[in-house]
Amino acid sequence: MAGPALTGPIPAGPDVAALRAFVRERVPEYMVPAAFVVLDRLPVTANGKLDRGALPAPEFTSRASGRAPRTAVEKTLCGLFQQVLGVAAVDVEDSFFDLGGDSISSIQLVSRARSAGVVITARDVFLRKTVAGLASVAEAAEAAEAAEAAEGAGTPAPVTDDGVGEVATTPIMEWLRERGGPVGEFCQAMLVTVPPGRARTGWATCCGP
Repeated sequence: MAGPALTGPIPAGPDVAALRAFVRERVPEYMVPAAFVVLDRLPVTANGKLDRGALPAPEFTSRASGRAPRTAVEKTLCGLFQQVLGVAAVDVEDSFFDLGGDSISSIQLVSRARSAGVVITARDVFLRKTVAGLASVAEAAEAAEAAEAAEGAGTPAPVTDDGVGEVATTPIMEWLRERGGPVGEFCQAMLVTVPPGRARTGWATCCGP
């Protein structure tokens, strides 16, 4: 695993796939457990509370029931899923999040994919989830870029992008939007140590908006 992951210990009985689908319909993707651990009974302490230390570690494994990767892009993405998530095998229909992925590891996946020549976004990971889905996005973008390059070969393309326009939201922005309510309390602060004796108003002017 690339880092901590949300897991859901459950008693034996419910179908895990059906339970995952039920949860996914009702909460944002980042709140869906990366793994459900089926137990005969939940371990409890002497006080009757859940004994978290006695819970078994979750296993993030491929379903190994779908098709193997066919294209070069699918093979690359399968390898990157394995690297980022630390799993032994990946099926092209496995969900990145079902294998233990989260918003942070999705950014790692996007970065490594671009280094390998496969262009996808974090938004694509959240929407498409699987190797097959992401490969279709990357291959379509690559084909469109190749067609555009062939069409404009020998003719310099006019510069129309002035750097202003809509951009895709980041995972943390999506999280804040889904929370709802005021977000004024979400802020960052930084302490700046300055030499003594300097004019306070001058430093305030330098650091102010």
